[in-house]
Amino acid sequence: MKTIKYFILLVFGIGFTYSSLAQNRGAITIFTKETDAKFRIFYNEIQQNNFYLDSVLINDLDTTMVKITLSFENESYADIEQEVYFRNNLNRIYVIERKNPMKRKIAKTGRKIGKAFKRGNHDKEAELEDMFTLKEITVYKKLTTD
Repeated sequence: MKTIKYFILLVFGIGFTYSSLAQNRGAITIFTKETDAKFRIFYNEIQQNNFYLDSVLINDLDTTMVKITLSFENESYADIEQEVYFRNNLNRIYVIERKNPMKRKIAKTGRKIGKAFKRGNHDKEAELEDMFTLKEITVYKKLTTD
């Protein structure tokens, strides 16, 4: 009887240890169809690619949340910053799309209001064009382990 109890405790102990050591892995795919939206990606403020590309895949991310920043080839375009959350073994796929003129106008007005009320850092951002947005197109594409 005692051996069964110890065996059950051992099984639960191994299972708990394995689950606590298992890491949350994921991937990010970002692409654009816009010809003037080539970008570099920064993952947790670490540059991932040296050249401006129209598609980037980052594999084997071992965290639950990452901060990504997209810096565009045209330096007059504003950067995109976004936090991405993961579940285990999922590939988050994003597309960079051009903002419509009305949204760009609203964002510009919001920045002017923020500057008037001294909210946020407006040294450089007033010069930059808010051209693009990052849109998630699929959330739960399982990663294959081939």
